[in-house]
Amino acid sequence: MASNIKNKEDIVSSIAAIVTENKEVSWSDFLLHAQELIIESYVGENITLYKGKWKSRFKIQAKSMNYTIIPDRNDRWPDIQRILIGTDAADSQSPKSITSKASSDSNYLLSSKEKERVIQLYNDIKAEDSWILTSGTVVEDKMRRLVEDSVYEHPVHSLIMDPHDPIWKSYFTQEELEEIASFKRHSLKSIPASLSQYLSSYDKQFTAKELFKYAHECVFDPIEEHDKKWIQQSMIHASELFLYRDTLYPNNYSEADVTHNVWSFLYRLFSDDHIEARLGEICSAASSLARNKNRALEVIEKRSRKIMGARMDILFERGAMELGCCEIGKDDVKHVDDKYLNDGLVKLPKSLKDILCVLVNYNQSQINNISAVGLLVMGLQMELIIMDIPVGKSIARIIKTSPLHFPSTIETITTDMIPLLEVTWKAKEAMKNTFSLMMKREREVSIMAIQPRCPFKPSFQRI
Repeated sequence: MASNIKNKEDIVSSIAAIVTENKEVSWSDFLLHAQELIIESYVGENITLYKGKWKSRFKIQAKSMNYTIIPDRNDRWPDIQRILIGTDAADSQSPKSITSKASSDSNYLLSSKEKERVIQLYNDIKAEDSWILTSGTVVEDKMRRLVEDSVYEHPVHSLIMDPHDPIWKSYFTQEELEEIASFKRHSLKSIPASLSQYLSSYDKQFTAKELFKYAHECVFDPIEEHDKKWIQQSMIHASELFLYRDTLYPNNYSEADVTHNVWSFLYRLFSDDHIEARLGEICSAASSLARNKNRALEVIEKRSRKIMGARMDILFERGAMELGCCEIGKDDVKHVDDKYLNDGLVKLPKSLKDILCVLVNYNQSQINNISAVGLLVMGLQMELIIMDIPVGKSIARIIKTSPLHFPSTIETITTDMIPLLEVTWKAKEAMKNTFSLMMKREREVSIMAIQPRCPFKPSFQRI
């Protein structure tokens, strides 16, 4: 019966994302994760029957996966029902109204309690920690105003400032946004001359066979010349993709194909250092810590179950310390597509914020010097995303590169590969730099007292 469930793959994905370490799932958490799918699938039928269909699908699939369904402490269906009722009303209006409604329903609807909680976080920021621009504008004040205006979840609820987000054009001038993006921006390490020289030797026109042969001409020490060997192998692998074809179509690939056949150089660079690139929907410990921050010994109510963290396609770690992560999508998408908006502007930044929060708590003296590194891959495009804390102790800023393209034709293979390899190498060096800064901390004195809370908070968590 489970094999005939409608939307089975999406339901399985949602259940896999919410399952706890004890293999337990709840209807409430499923609704939270699958909200967008449930709303988009609604076609105006009876709300009660529609709820019953989804609850039945959830139960059947959870049981087929051998997960235990636990009782809910609160029911999230009323929040979805309010949106469905609005969608139903929109169906009787013009096509323009329907389109507008559908786009606004693609995110999480905030409750008044959640908004109040975030506003209080902004109110708690001390005046001396405020980010004041040369124009006199206080960044935190504008961000709080957006929270007050908001209806749906946005990175601003996680105290994340992304100056590339077009919403900020309504709150800041262009000059102010440029200042936010450039102020105390960490410079990425320059590539050493010998490595740069070898990389530049590929800056010429090749056929796939010519590139394959050219890359094989040199022999590098796998330990002493690891990075040159990585460049060499990356070029060889790229050339092999075009030996029997002229163009590359990633939409014909699975996500695993995209990860290992196209973007394997992203994780192969980390084979020499103590930073490890862990693959395969890895659960972020930093994200799990953020989601379970209020979990404690039960007194009046039963202890809440432990929630798993966000699953990342690649997680970069040094020992138990997470330094960055990578999110990969198999399809080429535009910056206005849901996949990019949800993964690139919400999931990845929130995961980076949680990673940065753990790092700050480990060594608060480096709060304005460290960064978390993210890589966003969508089909044949990649962006490098750096999150830091340029001012104060509360606001995380995002700076990112323009999209870099993996070659889709042999004509652009070296033109596209060289900047990709450059940026990937610099991303690794940024992680190494953060780890080095983490180790620069004073010896702690053991005292029997309640430790003050760090003002830098993890990402917004839904109630």
